[in-house]
Amino acid sequence: MSNKPQKPSIDDEAFPDSLTRDMGKRIRRARDDSGMTQAELAEKIGRRQASVSHMENGKMEISAGTLARMASALEKPISYFFPTWLTKILQPEELAPDEQELLSLAQKLSTEDLQRFIIQIRAIVLRDERQYYEWLEEQEDRRGN
Repeated sequence: MSNKPQKPSIDDEAFPDSLTRDMGKRIRRARDDSGMTQAELAEKIGRRQASVSHMENGKMEISAGTLARMASALEKPISYFFPTWLTKILQPEELAPDEQELLSLAQKLSTEDLQRFIIQIRAIVLRDERQYYEWLEEQEDRRGN
């Protein structure tokens, strides 16, 4: 048995998270608005009814292809399925003075210091250790570690 510390793993308890739950609610709303059943939507997007149910309940992440087929079947733009907190683009005048100061300071940092700063801010914002480790694992996977 190795004494090397192991990276924390993210188990199924990490889901549903706020993004998958929010997207699921939007899928259900769009499906209800269209008058379709889960079975009908499943047939249109080439998935099982149980998968649609899992998506609507935020228990399954949705692939890009499935999301595109769903948007077409429900006659909604893809952006409809993403929560506004994820897609809203703020204009500088919409920022509070503290937020403007934070951006101003961040612009003065070196690239390396900015990356460290971002990691620290993510840790504060995420607060949920599981989400933080999940994010770290994703970053390591992207770097090929």
